[in-house]
Amino acid sequence: MALDNITILGYAWPKWMPPRRDSREIWLLNQGYRLPWVDMNGVDRWFEMHRREKLETDKHASTHIPWLKEEHPFPIFMTQRWEDFPSSVEYPLDEVSNELLGGFIRRIPSTTSPDDEAAQRYYFSCSFTYMLALAIYMRPACITLSGVEMLAPREAWMEAPGVEFWLGIAVANGIYVRLPDQSRLLWRHLYGYEKRLPPAWLSDDVAREVFFDDQRMERDTSIPSFYNVNYEKQTTVPNKDYGPRGSTDSGGVK
Repeated sequence: MALDNITILGYAWPKWMPPRRDSREIWLLNQGYRLPWVDMNGVDRWFEMHRREKLETDKHASTHIPWLKEEHPFPIFMTQRWEDFPSSVEYPLDEVSNELLGGFIRRIPSTTSPDDEAAQRYYFSCSFTYMLALAIYMRPACITLSGVEMLAPREAWMEAPGVEFWLGIAVANGIYVRLPDQSRLLWRHLYGYEKRLPPAWLSDDVAREVFFDDQRMERDTSIPSFYNVNYEKQTTVPNKDYGPRGSTDSGGVK
């Protein structure tokens, strides 16, 4: 049966979980079972794409490793199948990459002839990109992202570009993409046509830079920030109070 929707949940705002339906799958990752609003009975697939040595040295290893060693009613996608993690399954990396990327990303070496370009087979910058790629591979009608804000510095610089890349691949494959109204992903600014005001999720220093760049004004670090970056966001899901955002990290339990 073709899926109507695959919902990928992260840890950031808004903290919610949709109801279970036959035509919908709900995917979580890492240590999401520790989140109070997660109903484990509603989970269809889990993702733990960190290296084994990282898992075993993580500050939550004493609880996370035993959880991985339990039997679960859903598969846990990992970099490989581990015998001591009974629910683990190997992520279909080559199948997904060959189907969706197909060698169309090329790298031109700087030290040899440009004709010696090589194909880049993979582009996965974080766990969410693996989740998105597999979701696209399964061809649902729609992919919903919630709690995937990529606001922590590491996420914003190193991981968010990959998430937005795979969202573009989803749209190119005719899959609807649903995001919270105030999500920073695929931010709704029509460059060149609209005045550029810094959105609230930007840090003060970057917001100031955007403001002065748009106004063609000289930078003046003595001027206080014009924007309160910590205001409470509005949720697109009505009649729900999810509380303040506890962490800007989309995929890590603090």
